[in-house]
Amino acid sequence: MNQTDRHYSPEEWADFARHVTPPETRSAMRAHLDAGCPACAELHDTLAAVHGIAAADALNEPPAATLRLARAMYGARPAEDAPFARAAGAVRLLFDSALMTATVGLRNVPPGPRKFLFASGDMVIDLQVTPAPPRRTVLVGQVTMPSHVDRRIAGLPALLQRGTERVARATTNDLGEFEMEFEGPAEDLSLALGSESDPTVISLGTFARTHP
Repeated sequence: MNQTDRHYSPEEWADFARHVTPPETRSAMRAHLDAGCPACAELHDTLAAVHGIAAADALNEPPAATLRLARAMYGARPAEDAPFARAAGAVRLLFDSALMTATVGLRNVPPGPRKFLFASGDMVIDLQVTPAPPRRTVLVGQVTMPSHVDRRIAGLPALLQRGTERVARATTNDLGEFEMEFEGPAEDLSLALGSESDPTVISLGTFARTHP
């Protein structure tokens, strides 16, 4: 199949919106849009809008001098879990397969794995949550970054927690991929990627309750 004829994944359109797609692939994706594919056009428009909002939001970061003044005025010591809370707040949802309208003719098909796409700074986290009988869940993920970012994606610790309880642990491979299997559903769980002192945290439990 010609590259311009195939449909592209949400991850590929997220890279396209962030301008990190290789030139040859970007040309094929642009030609695919020009050919009038409605499904891909909807994905492109949604993720391009999200990227635009995120880029504009980044411009609203308060000056460092203002932050230093505020800290000096209030002198409040952050709680022990403050880095964890800040890391969770910095993660943005780009895509949730549960929020996509089912294709006509496939609406009676049982739902498959739930897929998420998150962004935190230059990092994009692709997650897939799949129930596994009888009462287990499989979490598969991949961390990607633009080629110009000087940061390793291999060997990143991935820790799944329920409160303070460690549920599962994994480490990303050379492609940024990791996989974990655990007992029960993904509710009330948090996924921490990276070092314990400065993790990127995705609160799966909070998200699952917000987006049933």
